[in-house]
Amino acid sequence: GTVEYGLKDFLALNEVDVENPEDEASESEWEEMITRFARDKTSFRCGFVTIVGTPNVGKSTLMNACLGESLSIVSPKAQTTRHRVVGICTDSDSQFVFSDTPGLLRPKYAMHEAMMGFARSACRDAEVLLLVTDVFQKPADFPLEDVLERLRSFD
Repeated sequence: GTVEYGLKDFLALNEVDVENPEDEASESEWEEMITRFARDKTSFRCGFVTIVGTPNVGKSTLMNACLGESLSIVSPKAQTTRHRVVGICTDSDSQFVFSDTPGLLRPKYAMHEAMMGFARSACRDAEVLLLVTDVFQKPADFPLEDVLERLRSFD
């Protein structure tokens, strides 16, 4: 993704005092500020990461760890996350927008359908899908085909 800066961001980045018009920069100073602004703007990166997986595998725990905050509810009870939870992690040259999603499952009733709608929407917005699995689950027991089928159906 790209990040667009407005005039206020440009002025703040260059510490231009808009309250004192008599303290105007020379033409060469403006050129230097514009060049620095363009360079800084192009070095900033942003990405959208959607965390997916089966129910109760630690998607919310992972997002909280990435953010360094307790934003998503963490519980041993499956399907605590019933809608998309968005968290943003920003540093000096990048920004990650994380989406925690309900666990991927075969819907059995209306609430499951709604939960899968939130997961579908988050997957469509993502540049990266991060699949979380249970490390204690035997590989033969992991519903890989079912998860892949769910993800393919989100197109």
